[in-house]
Amino acid sequence: MKKRAFLLLSTIFLSPLAYSQPQDITQLNPNVVAAANCQGQITGIAISNYSSGILNEQRTKAMMYGATLYEFFVLFQEESLSHLQKYQQQYAQFEQSARTQVLESIDNGNFTWDSQGDIDVCTARMTEALTSPYPSEMTQTFRDHIKQNLDQRFEAMKNIMGAMQ
Repeated sequence: MKKRAFLLLSTIFLSPLAYSQPQDITQLNPNVVAAANCQGQITGIAISNYSSGILNEQRTKAMMYGATLYEFFVLFQEESLSHLQKYQQQYAQFEQSARTQVLESIDNGNFTWDSQGDIDVCTARMTEALTSPYPSEMTQTFRDHIKQNLDQRFEAMKNIMGAMQ
């Protein structure tokens, strides 16, 4: 029960954006959609590994931070800030859906080697991007803000879990 509650809360608290009604999907950049999907998968497996004791808090946050930076990396390479502002909720839906799918498949015992293979491909894409020069929009201040925001949401999730025990 504790693990299931943790997984549910992670789905709610770790999504940076709220759901909205989808706009025309043809306006979304497929590479950004793929990056959002990868961000969700990597975050999902990191949260599951944290709740199982495989990853400690620091490594879990590092995985989440890297996955989030990867999504922004692709976004800023492919699109403008105005595109992000207009479609951020739609991209967030792909991210949250991927994270939920990973967490539910693990929780239901349906996580397979193929599932892990998909995450491995995402991790390779993330590593390749994050070892390349960042787009100019990804300043150190921007990256610090992303990290601080993730840390705050992770702590809020942990506090709620503590209150539920």
